Amino acid sequence: MKVGCIGLGDIAQKGYLPVLTTRPGLELHLQTRTAATLDRVAAAHRIPGRQCHTTLDSLLAAGLDAAFVHAPTGAHPGIVARLLEAGVPTYVDKPLAYELDDSQRLVELSERTGTRLAVGFNRRFAPAYAQCLEHPRDLILMRKNRVGLPRTPAPWCSTTSSTSSTPCASCFPDPSSTPPCGPASAAGSCTTWSSSCRGTGSPPSA
Repeated sequence: MKVGCIGLGDIAQKGYLPVLTTRPGLELHLQTRTAATLDRVAAAHRIPGRQCHTTLDSLLAAGLDAAFVHAPTGAHPGIVARLLEAGVPTYVDKPLAYELDDSQRLVELSERTGTRLAVGFNRRFAPAYAQCLEHPRDLILMRKNRVGLPRTPAPWCSTTSSTSSTPCASCFPDPSSTPPCGPASAAGSCTTWSSSCRGTGSPPSA
């Protein structure tokens, strides 16, 4: 079975390659545009040169049976689309894409081509998460902190020197909960910026 691993960053090296390289009957193919990284990772796992690729075209020409995508999120739509169009069952790190339209397009492409597409969450089978299935559904609480539609950005929070624990009303309107972006000043601006508050504006300078 030929399996491609696209993107050789930390998540691939720490979470996936140590498992994939030990599976019997699996011929692993690596792909990244960075030749130095490709050589180093291939040497560490004793992957022969014929199974190393610097382009997606070369990887697809190997005749994959499945692929893992660990590239940056911004590259997911283009890579995943190529794989699905080639009929390669694909596992891609979360999130599938930054934009809702891109995610919907990939799901529709998967359905149209009849090619499996899975979005990975590395805790899906962890015991602490898996045991939730044993509880009645009414005991599971799901909360979304961002208000509005998926396409509607939330504003960035500005930084201050305050240590107040007052939540930032602009991005986390529930005053009874801890804001994802940290404590806020009395004026309502966060002291600690986080990518959770994704939207317009700019994060604070270091």
